[in-house]
Amino acid sequence: MFSLQSFTSHHSGFLIFDSSITDIVKSQVQPCGKVSSSDCESYALQLGILSALNVSSSLSSQSPDFRTISDLQIFTDSIASTKLLFDYSAHSAHQDTLAVAPPLARWLTLSSSNMVSSWQIPSSTKWSIHHKAHNLVKSL
Repeated sequence: MFSLQSFTSHHSGFLIFDSSITDIVKSQVQPCGKVSSSDCESYALQLGILSALNVSSSLSSQSPDFRTISDLQIFTDSIASTKLLFDYSAHSAHQDTLAVAPPLARWLTLSSSNMVSSWQIPSSTKWSIHHKAHNLVKSL
């Protein structure tokens, strides 16, 4: 037995939001190509996490007075993709796991206060930050 999955062209995107200034620090949209929606979501998570770590790194190198990111919160409508991103066994989005693991591990060891949280937010709720990211991706 087998199943045939239909692949359509997807785009992934993310927003980096700074709650201390209630503003968007960075946003990006990337084409994923013809992949499953869960693989595209994993790619968006990879892009967002790596960009957030780069923002944190650049802020701390500019001045010791800059507040770096210590609480990385992931808001997604696909908690399964988030779990898959932290699954080190072989799977369809394994390249995203391999891309995120080393820099995330380094960041987590920099301070005992650094942490990652993941929240499932259904798109239907149209929660402000998540809805902005959703609209950003759909705008293409």
